[in-house]
Amino acid sequence: EIISGYLFEEDAMKLSIGKVLAALSWVMILVAGVQGVSSIISMSHIQDGVDVIVRERVPGFIVIGAINADIGSIRNAQGAIVIADQGARADFQAELAKAETALAARLKEYKEYLVDDADRQNFESFSARWTAAEGKWAQVQALVDANKIDEARSLFAGGALTAYNQAKTSLQDAVDDIEMDVRGEGNVTSATAGAAITLNYIALAVALTIGLGAAL
Repeated sequence: EIISGYLFEEDAMKLSIGKVLAALSWVMILVAGVQGVSSIISMSHIQDGVDVIVRERVPGFIVIGAINADIGSIRNAQGAIVIADQGARADFQAELAKAETALAARLKEYKEYLVDDADRQNFESFSARWTAAEGKWAQVQALVDANKIDEARSLFAGGALTAYNQAKTSLQDAVDDIEMDVRGEGNVTSATAGAAITLNYIALAVALTIGLGAAL
């Protein structure tokens, strides 16, 4: 009878241990599941942030740089026309037309990278200001064609230059906005990665605690 009671207690203990181990196993499965889902979500957010930077912001920044170079080329060609002798102006007119064609292509390309309202506002601002700069140049060109060179040079160095600088300011605003967005995406990505790492440490600690508890 004593032996039977001992065997009964031993069986009960084994059953209890089995239940505890089963419960611990379910806890570990739950922790692993939560960790896995969180990791997938975190990686998805990180990938989204990287995509925004690599596929949209960096190419947009490069195109703005090219636009800035194009309007610089236009201004240089215009300056050459203003100071050149009449016989040499045709070559500079050809350079001006080439630069204007390049700018038109760049502006069309840049429209593909307008991802938010700030981008569109900056683009509209630049377009309006560049149209004003082109209007000033048309006045300068008319004075050159009328052989009023002194007046043309005065306008080119005055109102035309002011309009050109205002257009460049809009480009700088676009660059500043992109920089701010890239920094923001970088901060979000870093925070997401940090949270994922923290969760992994927590999951590891829980797993070790459960493992040690089961061993004891």
